[in-house]
Amino acid sequence: MANSVYQGVHYVDTVGIISKIPLYIQAILYYPNAVTDILDLNFWDESSVALDSFMTATASSGTVTDGDTGHNVLTSTACPDGSVVQVLGGNGSATYHTYHLIGTAGNDDRIVITPTSTWGNETSKTYRFKVFPQRAFFNCLQPTATNTHESKFQFFGGQYVPNLICEGITASSYAIIYTK
Repeated sequence: MANSVYQGVHYVDTVGIISKIPLYIQAILYYPNAVTDILDLNFWDESSVALDSFMTATASSGTVTDGDTGHNVLTSTACPDGSVVQVLGGNGSATYHTYHLIGTAGNDDRIVITPTSTWGNETSKTYRFKVFPQRAFFNCLQPTATNTHESKFQFFGGQYVPNLICEGITASSYAIIYTK
């Protein structure tokens, strides 16, 4: 399936950005499929910019490559797994001028966006990239026997998050997030 939302109920079974706007989370139901299944929900911190750079980028199937020779700004320090890159302006498609989750850390001149379908093929386009670090919010592990229970977490009055990403979720498990 794919992540979806309907009237404040978020169904999450896929890695990606869940919400770009603030949420008040009332409860999280996590349905693991097997022992050691995980759910990692985080948010990104726009008050802390890890990278703010203009670059000529070539993108293909979710892989963004910095085409500026010797630039090497897409490092694993500036662009670690789970960080969020905001694409601002440039002469590439306006479709990509939004937030994207970094699935594979930078290696000086390359990052991989996840899911890869959120970034298509572009050749030698100029963009402004801002990278924001992730902050842990809700990280859970299924420690008991397979298919024995669901995990329920309630936040009375609501728990505020400025945005929300699913950095990791084990296949065949899912979460339902209730917001107000």
